[in-house]
Amino acid sequence: MVPNLPTGWTAEDVGSLAPAWLTTTTNPNSGLQCATLGWNFSNPQDDWLFTPGLPLTSGTSYRLTFWYRAQSTSYTSLSEAAATNAGVG
Repeated sequence: MVPNLPTGWTAEDVGSLAPAWLTTTTNPNSGLQCATLGWNFSNPQDDWLFTPGLPLTSGTSYRLTFWYRAQSTSYTSLSEAAATNAGVG
C-alpha cells in the first residue's frame, strides 16, 4: 500500500472509522496506482474521495466515466459519482 493520495485529492471519512482511502499498486485499471477503500462488516462505509476541480467549458457536454471493482462477489458495495459547480471544503 502507498498511503498518499495524489496532490490535490482529498478524502472524507464521514463515519470516522478505519479503514480509509489509500492508494495501491495492486490491480489498477490503468496507470501505476489506484485508490482503494477497505470495508468493515459491522460499519457501513460513508467515505468520499474528491478529485481536484476539472477545467470545463460552459456549453460543452461532458461524460464522466470511472472504473471500480469489488474485492469479492460476496461483498460488493455501491459506489457513486457526483459533480458540482461549487467548491468543496
